[in-house]
Amino acid sequence: MIRDDFKAKGLKKAKETLDIMKLNDKERIAYNRKLENKSLEKSLFKSALMEHEYKTKIEIAKNLLDILDVENYRYKNWLKY
Repeated sequence: MIRDDFKAKGLKKAKETLDIMKLNDKERIAYNRKLENKSLEKSLFKSALMEHEYKTKIEIAKNLLDILDVENYRYKNWLKY
């Protein structure tokens, strides 16, 4: 048992590790499942964010192409006259 008033570096992590080691099998399985779910949640969030950023960049590119097409059209027509 590590007392709560001890403040040495790394002690908090050691206490957490000991607490996990004290869990019975059922509790440890539930704890590990919770960690896996948290990791999966982070991964899904990051994937959704990356997809949103990708779609945003595609929209910007399409808008720029539309602008360039209009400018090129005007330029080409100006050259004809």
